[in-house]
Formats: sequence, structure tokens, C-alpha cells
Amino acid sequence: YNEVHLINKDTLETDRIIKVGKTKGQLIDAKTKKVLQEWDATQHERVPVNEVASKISKEMLMPMPDKLGAAVKDPVQPRLLHAEPANHGKWTMISEWTTGRIGIYESKTGKFVKYIENLTTPTFTYSVEHRQHIPGA
Repeated sequence: YNEVHLINKDTLETDRIIKVGKTKGQLIDAKTKKVLQEWDATQHERVPVNEVASKISKEMLMPMPDKLGAAVKDPVQPRLLHAEPANHGKWTMISEWTTGRIGIYESKTGKFVKYIENLTTPTFTYSVEHRQHIPGA
């Protein structure tokens, strides 16, 4: 449950594998098993933030923390649970349900872009991105 197999739409075969461990992530070529990219997957403590009023609407918002929390002493195995398109199809968001973050990957290549900490539901994030009132609608 810590791997996502990316399928080539033309051949319908596994093309790349995204694998996330407790301390590092890897993008693997499915045929050769060669590691194409590695990244730091260190898990961090959550940083508390206070709600702030939106400057453009009547909503209350939870701002992103300015910095990451301390590294977790006992990291858990990430469970890659759910994926959604983002950034108008340029990225794919994959929730790491047990770690409390979302991994952002390039849709075409599978390359790791960044983590969004303190969120676990890409559907909700995607909804916010498109200013929808009902998450996932």
C-alpha cells in the first residue's frame, strides 16, 4: 500500500512506480527497476495554526504554516490512499493518509514535485483550488 503503479495509456502496461517509505521516496522504472528519482520523505510534526479571515470572501481559512515541524521520531509507513488531478492536469496529488500530507507529482513523468503538509484529502484540496462549495463536487 505504499506504491502507486503508473500505467502507460497506449500500452496499458505499468510504466513507472512511485514508492514512498518512512524516510525516502523513489520513482522507479517498472521494466528495468532502475531508480529514476529519490527524494526526502522525512515526516514532520504538525504545526498548529490559527484561523484567519479571507481577504476576498466571508470564509475563515487555515493558513499554511511558515515552517515545518520537527522530524517525527517514530515515522509511520505511508499509505498511499487516493489520487486526483491538480493544476489543470499538470500534476497528480496522492494522499499519504497515515502521514498527514499530500505528495505532488508530475502527471506525465511521475516525478516528485513537493509535499503539502497537514492535508490528507486531494479531493477537498482540488475543490478549494476551483472555489467549489462542496468538496469533491
